[in-house]
Amino acid sequence: MSHHTHPYNSTHRPNPHRSIQLGQNFLVDRGLVSRLVMESTIGRDDVVLEIGPGRGAITEALAMKAGKVVAVEKDPALYRLLRGRMAESPNVELHFGDFRRFPVPARDYKVFANIPFNMTAHIVRTLLGRRHQPAEAWLVVQREAAEKFAGIGRSSLFSVLYAPWFAMTIGRAIPREAFSPMPSVSVALLHVQRRTVPLVEDCHAVLYRRFATYGFSGWKPNLRIAYRDLFTHVQWKRLSADLGFAPDATCTQLTLDQWLGLFRFMVRGVPELKWRSVLGTLGGAGP
Repeated sequence: MSHHTHPYNSTHRPNPHRSIQLGQNFLVDRGLVSRLVMESTIGRDDVVLEIGPGRGAITEALAMKAGKVVAVEKDPALYRLLRGRMAESPNVELHFGDFRRFPVPARDYKVFANIPFNMTAHIVRTLLGRRHQPAEAWLVVQREAAEKFAGIGRSSLFSVLYAPWFAMTIGRAIPREAFSPMPSVSVALLHVQRRTVPLVEDCHAVLYRRFATYGFSGWKPNLRIAYRDLFTHVQWKRLSADLGFAPDATCTQLTLDQWLGLFRFMVRGVPELKWRSVLGTLGGAGP
């Protein structure tokens, strides 16, 4: 196993409650962990990034299936524990530090992680917002968060912003008894897969994100009012009929296909000067 020099004093006595403060619930059911990893598409040709390996249950399972495991741990006590535990695993590369400031692998990679529940949204945004994004990710998260990311039940700003580039589905439920300490919330495995062909062209990525964010922002009671400076009354009436949503639908009631339909109509059916004035000056590209 290779590892980077870690910036903590070897005489430092870590706070035993630090991991709980970080929101970590460790997966202790190694049989379940093994099944979760085996059910993934991870194989010997893959580099897998693990965020917050904790006590190493997932790390050990990944080491048996992946070609290389890059594990990033920010807790000094856990890092020291893992250094000893994974010393005989030559395909595990352990790093001490914060994943949010860690450079991802230069080649194509996948992610498998049980991330702290109180940092889920921030970590997922960091992971998917980087220029070099994972091909696939399996994330153990609070079920409520997984449903929000995947847009289950109703759309969220997150699901509308990221779904054109990533397909998100909820896998098996993970019993609370599989963790220590046992969480008070329901937990599930979120599967994220980067789309081979994005649903929005790269040249329109920034425009799409501004369009969607505009629809979710403010205190407008519905999208008809939110977008009244973009679409005429006649256009909106026709769009709602053609795309199959109520004229007074709210932002969370539209499906991804309906959001994409609205956006595509705006690009081809609304004068550029009009949508530039409403959505602001555009620049850059990428999701």
